[in-house]
Amino acid sequence: MAIPEEIWDQQTYPNEPEYLESFTTGLAEGVLEEVANIPLLLSLVADYTTDASARERINTAIANIDVEEIIENFVQGREDLYTGGNPYQIKHQTGKDVVAAGTLLGTGGATSLGKLKKGVEFVEGLAEQVRKNASGVVKVFSKQIDELIDRLKKNANYILDGTGEYRVVKGHHPTAKKAFEGDSAYDFQKAFSVSVDALKDSWKAGNSGIPPTNIHSLITGQQNSLYSAWKKANPNGKLTIDIMADIEIQAMKNVGIPEEIATGWVIKALEDLKKQGVSEIINIPWNGTN
Repeated sequence: MAIPEEIWDQQTYPNEPEYLESFTTGLAEGVLEEVANIPLLLSLVADYTTDASARERINTAIANIDVEEIIENFVQGREDLYTGGNPYQIKHQTGKDVVAAGTLLGTGGATSLGKLKKGVEFVEGLAEQVRKNASGVVKVFSKQIDELIDRLKKNANYILDGTGEYRVVKGHHPTAKKAFEGDSAYDFQKAFSVSVDALKDSWKAGNSGIPPTNIHSLITGQQNSLYSAWKKANPNGKLTIDIMADIEIQAMKNVGIPEEIATGWVIKALEDLKKQGVSEIINIPWNGTN
């Protein structure tokens, strides 16, 4: 699965009307090979060669990537691997190798990009992931999660029966999915979730009687109230992952889930955010952008 060389190799094909930047083309080709999405490859080629508006969007997205710095950082110590071919071919191969090494895409990043339908959207998403990872944004968020988990884990009880990916168990996301909508690395279907039965069983661990049948809705209502109260008290504040975790634990605790079980679930959700390569909180749930 290859993007035609005529599109990116200016030295071998010097008379083409337009060229994709060769390193970014290598990145794109590496991702497309990983996800085996031929229709998306064809869409990318068509968008760039036949649609002036799409081509401008693609070129704009690529312009936001500091290609030379990325190449310099990646090639350092590997110079002997990049001595053959012309400069465009070397850049192209470097882009493919960067994808293979997992250097600039978070875990699951290639998969999320492979779900897109249009080539121009694919390049824009790819450029955004590369930009964030190259600038260290994902690493910073990952470090914040590690520090938060370290704070929370001494009060955690991991009751994991009936938990797993949302697409399997449905139920409740212990870190509200709305917060991460817009981060191309985030897939709420694969995110850690707690089934309704698990919510009820854990309620029984801390309460007597019959658990409420609408326990998930009650938790959602608490999330709404708590996030909205925080936003009202902090109209210009930035929601951090620490504050978010405390709100999520409190929302479950308020409807009768034991705090240590809620904490364990939040930790598992945080670990999943890190695994997916999520880089930031995009939205304050029920309260607009962060």
